Amino acid sequence: MKKLLFVLAFAFIGQQAFSQIYIATLTTNNNSSSACSTSALLTKIDPIGNTTYDCLTASAISQNAQGLIELNIGLNSIVSLGYKLIKVTSPTAYNPTNFYTLSSLEGTIWYFAIP
Repeated sequence: MKKLLFVLAFAFIGQQAFSQIYIATLTTNNNSSSACSTSALLTKIDPIGNTTYDCLTASAISQNAQGLIELNIGLNSIVSLGYKLIKVTSPTAYNPTNFYTLSSLEGTIWYFAIP
């Protein structure tokens, strides 16, 4: 009986672990009616399905370093909740000459999970 309880407990814990995914993506803000007046938007989706948007300031778009700082702050807010980065997908190929700009990271999706 103890073995059965042990197996069921691990099955439940394993099922819960797969549902703890946090997703973040950097996109262009095409919605002119939104509260964001900038062109870059960090979208974060938590495990429950709530979506939050982090607007990158206008100065962050024009200054590459500032934009990356704000993106880093947004991604670090997820890591500070206890999540670990498990996968990154990018729609564009790696280009070392244009890697440190927000435009080169547009469409990138970061997947975070609880270890």
